[in-house]
Amino acid sequence: MSGWWLAGVGNEDDLAPRAGMEAIVTSLPLVCIPYAGGSSACYERWHKHANGTFSLVPFDLAGHGRRALEPVATTVPEVVNDLVEQVHSVALTGNYALFGHSFGALLSYELTLRLAEYGYPSPVHVFVSGANPPHRLRRSKRHELSEEQLLRFVEERGMVPPSLLRSAEARDFFLRILRADFRAIETYEWIDNGPLPCPLAAFVAAEDPAIDAHVVHEWERYSSGPAEIRWLAGATGHMYLDSHAEPILAAIRARLGVETALEARG
Repeated sequence: MSGWWLAGVGNEDDLAPRAGMEAIVTSLPLVCIPYAGGSSACYERWHKHANGTFSLVPFDLAGHGRRALEPVATTVPEVVNDLVEQVHSVALTGNYALFGHSFGALLSYELTLRLAEYGYPSPVHVFVSGANPPHRLRRSKRHELSEEQLLRFVEERGMVPPSLLRSAEARDFFLRILRADFRAIETYEWIDNGPLPCPLAAFVAAEDPAIDAHVVHEWERYSSGPAEIRWLAGATGHMYLDSHAEPILAAIRARLGVETALEARG
């Protein structure tokens, strides 16, 4: 199996901590949580745009990417419990921020609540992307689709390169984890716990089929400080993390009021 969403499967070297994790003492850690069916590899191209400002800390959910041999979680509480363990394992005791796209946006919200509940340090900021607010999630049954229907959905959204779907092994693996992620999303029950203990900003693309444009402003209710809804110029569709990595990270940098390493050196 190979592919950007299968990065590191069967490769023991990729199970070791990433180089970015070793640098979190010298730059602001930005924990990145993937979308449904995705892995840490979906943030691979972000490293060249970090400019020394961030130490990217992309997580893999159980059963995804470098953790492909582990059982896949099928509920949001299970996934969040695992994410809490990952936060603890990389020793995020100082300032750090969270970013999550699509399913990752929901997980970032729930993770922040759980960290506060357990008394762990909260992120200084949460950034979400490509998602409705938790109380406005669409109620659908994608996890109950037939393999043919689910495959058509994947192809229409451009979630993986078509060439990868020609491999029966890769296709079956991807559809299995995607179905599990969809089950977690679609069985999620939102509870109003008030705003997060930190500011929040949301990134939105025009014509994103995964969101409802008239409700995305309601992310503001989850911010304990000034909130921001940022529409990404030129971004269309749902899968824009690669094409708009630079403007997203620039906006995060500006939002946090931090400089790049080059700017800091004068």
